[in-house]
Amino acid sequence: MNILTKNIRDLKFDDVVEFCKQQVLEGVQLDYKMTTPKDLAKHFASFSNTQGGLIIIGVEEDDKGLPTAYGGVPNDSKLVDRIHQFAANVTPLPTYDVCLTDEQKGNVFVLVRIYEGAAPPYTTSSDPTVWIRNGNISTSASREELLRLDSKKREAAKTRGANAEFAEQYFKIRVGEAETERHNLVQAGEQNIYQHPLGNGNNSAILTITIQPYYPDMKLVEPQELLRQLLDFCGSEYHQTAFVNGRTDTLPGGIADFIWSKNQGTLNCAQLYANGLSYIAFDVLDFNKDTGVRDIKLIKILSYLRSQLKLVQNYYGKLGYSGLVVGDITLSGGQGAASVPLASSSRMFFPDSSVVRLPNYKWSFELDTNTLSDDAALTGQFVSLIKEISWGLGVSNVPNVVIDDILKMNGWQ
Repeated sequence: MNILTKNIRDLKFDDVVEFCKQQVLEGVQLDYKMTTPKDLAKHFASFSNTQGGLIIIGVEEDDKGLPTAYGGVPNDSKLVDRIHQFAANVTPLPTYDVCLTDEQKGNVFVLVRIYEGAAPPYTTSSDPTVWIRNGNISTSASREELLRLDSKKREAAKTRGANAEFAEQYFKIRVGEAETERHNLVQAGEQNIYQHPLGNGNNSAILTITIQPYYPDMKLVEPQELLRQLLDFCGSEYHQTAFVNGRTDTLPGGIADFIWSKNQGTLNCAQLYANGLSYIAFDVLDFNKDTGVRDIKLIKILSYLRSQLKLVQNYYGKLGYSGLVVGDITLSGGQGAASVPLASSSRMFFPDSSVVRLPNYKWSFELDTNTLSDDAALTGQFVSLIKEISWGLGVSNVPNVVIDDILKMNGWQ
């Protein structure tokens, strides 16, 4: 059995023993360790900077890298936690998986699958050296290797951009279809149909939130499972998405749904892909027909952002994805509308509204899955985004105590 190509969560104790009996030599993508090494963070970095690979803890090797003893290590409830701690000492957070085999005579093997890193170079918190795998050892990267790693970062940005463009293309197609339907209903004399073109910059302000792995080139789940487990993947945020429409489209590598209101003209689009990309689009412009007032309430933007962050927190957690995550928030249209800032009656904080002066806004952020899975850390990231978006829309200062009140009032903390 070649366990290098197997899902480590499917491997049993005896599978590892049989693999070791084949006398497979350590190499660029394979390392044996009798116990958890003190420099495991360095190994995480070097595997991530090269081709990824597998570390098997519980196997003793000779000076040539051949396994000589393979009895595992004593089972300990903290074995996996220690691996996570070592990984957390690598910057950026590597993409990896770790598990224990079944137990035999009180022993298990610790299997650590490290994927080729998406955001190189990877270094440890205690050592700025860029390590790579060379045979079965780690060596410092040459100038050529550093250039290769830099090139990969540019390729990652290109891939993310292409993914976002594809999601945007689907959204625009669905808006066009809905606009044709709206126009036909108006021509047919239907009552209470929205009277303005959908998605138009004067009568709409489209908020999009795109979140994806730093290098979304790896299929995290079969696309068919997205439909079968959609509610489970989205978690409690499922009911805030267009997927509740129940008319889900299947797309290359993903799924999507779209809703529009015939009376209000509001739009809601949700997309989810097997490579980890999650995309939502909403119309956040409020229009009062009686007064003609157009406004964009910041609390609405934050509500959608918070919902999307919680959705991907659940999605990546279910898939066991670890690594760096990139997000983009855009606001298009609504120029000249009032931007209604956050307010808190308990703190007597009622700032004046500003004006949406630009036709397009964009805010970008990065976080790793350690932050994403930690509610307190995620709230900290969310607060930073609140302040950045508020500033961009004309509110120079939102006191922390006001933000705390708003988070508690909305059940976000």
